[in-house]
Amino acid sequence: MSSNTDTTHTSLYKELYTEAEAAHILGVSRSYLRHARMDGHRGNGIPAPNFTRIGSRTIRYKKEAIDQFLEQLADFKHRNIALINE
Repeated sequence: MSSNTDTTHTSLYKELYTEAEAAHILGVSRSYLRHARMDGHRGNGIPAPNFTRIGSRTIRYKKEAIDQFLEQLADFKHRNIALINE
């Protein structure tokens, strides 16, 4: 392989996370992510993080999808705290 290909592969890997890595970053279980993929959301009404399917079985989460999910979760918690304090 050329060094250019190696660099591209390395930087791409840093942008894609396995289900286990994404669950750890998000502070949820792998089961939560599996159910969220099937349902499109979970009971809290926050849309599930977007994922990429590679082949028929491999699931990866992009860094931007993880970041977006965390922002939505923070907004959800902020709204609920505001409602409680009213």
